[in-house]
Amino acid sequence: MNQSKSLSLIPSCTAHFSKLLNNRAFTLIELLVVVLIIGILAAIALPMYTKAVDKSKAVEAIGIVKNFSDANQRYLLEYGVCAPSADDLDIDLNIDTNKYTVTYSIADHCRFEIKNKKNGLLIMAYGGSYAAAQCPNGDCVYCKVSKNSTYLISLCKTFGPLATEGTYLYYRIR
Repeated sequence: MNQSKSLSLIPSCTAHFSKLLNNRAFTLIELLVVVLIIGILAAIALPMYTKAVDKSKAVEAIGIVKNFSDANQRYLLEYGVCAPSADDLDIDLNIDTNKYTVTYSIADHCRFEIKNKKNGLLIMAYGGSYAAAQCPNGDCVYCKVSKNSTYLISLCKTFGPLATEGTYLYYRIR
């Protein structure tokens, strides 16, 4: 007798479960709320992601400039002059010319610059006697930006303090 009662409950449970399965759609309001939340999250995350990517590219450029500066200082100690070209140094810079523009000027205190082609961020270092006089610890590496580029200024501020101000702002990288 107990078995017949439990069997009679199965059809009513099955009917209720069947109704739940058939009612699986979202309402338009629910979908709009989800799209709105995703849009807000994307609007918050995208600028932060972009700045993180730009900062990682700047860190890559800083590493290249510091390697060049160190190698150039070794060359200066050995030969008494700055290296005539980057090829004369004992390092392989491995610079992606699709991402960066590279400038080396012996006439301007053995200045080495690497500029990001996408956002214009310029990392530079001086060498020779100028670097020895200005930077006793040997790290004469700067982030150089124009005064009207607020985004690049905020990026350079994360690497070090403002060193000099003129036509451009020079942030000393530590």
